[in-house]
Amino acid sequence: MRLIPFFVFFSLVAIMIAYGDTQSDLYSSNHEPQPPAPFPTAYKDYQILPGTISPNQQYALIYPKRSRLYELHNYGLFLAALKAFRILSRLPLGNSNLAENARCYFESNWAKDSSAVVMIAGGRWGPERVSVVALHDGKVVKQSELTSEVRRIVQTDFRKSHANPYNDYYDFVMEQGHTSNGKLVDVPKDSTQQGWDLDGDGHVHVDCVCTTDPKNIEPHSWTVHFTGVWDIKAGHFQQKTFERVPFTPSLL
Repeated sequence: MRLIPFFVFFSLVAIMIAYGDTQSDLYSSNHEPQPPAPFPTAYKDYQILPGTISPNQQYALIYPKRSRLYELHNYGLFLAALKAFRILSRLPLGNSNLAENARCYFESNWAKDSSAVVMIAGGRWGPERVSVVALHDGKVVKQSELTSEVRRIVQTDFRKSHANPYNDYYDFVMEQGHTSNGKLVDVPKDSTQQGWDLDGDGHVHVDCVCTTDPKNIEPHSWTVHFTGVWDIKAGHFQQKTFERVPFTPSLL
């Protein structure tokens, strides 16, 4: 069988995503983008995650093949250079395994000049871990995990609320969403606006909701809407704000 050229396959994946197939959909369907060269033996069970190839086609995120995911005991999510192959960085997953059958998902977006990538490793309600990695001359020059930064900022307000935590493992969860007229509006996981979006000037624009009550059934819950602008080079939020979102029965 004739192999599809690398750049052609990349274009086809982009088209499928544009027409409604998310990166997670493609991974769950066992799509395996063809790398420019075979991976080393140590990564023989890995593949390029669909839709994660950089615009200059030099980099991609790699992860175990969907058919092998539950057979491996030790694995990770890596940012790799493709020509020639080398691992550049390991990215955190939290409690996500990226697979839809486990109610997980993933989404990535690259800077147009391939200088940075944002990777969302998602779980049932929203992001588990959101990483931003900056690159220069084929090397990682900065890596940050943004969900931890958001949690740190809002944690004091959560404690002041005296709300019960979401469960024994999480004080609160993060959702993709925003507010409109003071009311929480859900953003689908397959939305092109993920709420952790790169601009063309070295920033990540964050728009998310932190809550102890993602089902919106507990009147004494705690929910805040967070927005911020992360400066990738400096490694901190240059703008940040959050506000409480009151419980409203109309959201049920």
